[in-house]
Amino acid sequence: MLFNQENIMCITELRNTVGNLVRRIQDGQQVDNVEDMQTMLTAFDKHVDRKLIAATAGLDVAYVGGLRHTFATMLKLHCQLNERQIDEVTSFLRQYDDVIKTASFVN
Repeated sequence: MLFNQENIMCITELRNTVGNLVRRIQDGQQVDNVEDMQTMLTAFDKHVDRKLIAATAGLDVAYVGGLRHTFATMLKLHCQLNERQIDEVTSFLRQYDDVIKTASFVN
């Protein structure tokens, strides 16, 4: 398991990946490397300590779980999202960003 700051970096990387994917989908770009992204999800599950995340002041573990679930769902759908799904992901990311902006990552 990774230390707290490394957990936060992994979560940030996952957030950026989801954001980049949804932008590519919105722009009509083909997303081809879904299998490679599955490896990223597996690594996230292996390395990120959810108990440590739950104990991180100001970090809502439900949003981290939601971010992971959103990414997993996008991969399951091979990034073939319809407009409603794109709107849902975009809305979730806005909420997630608002929560993270106010988080105080204190050990």
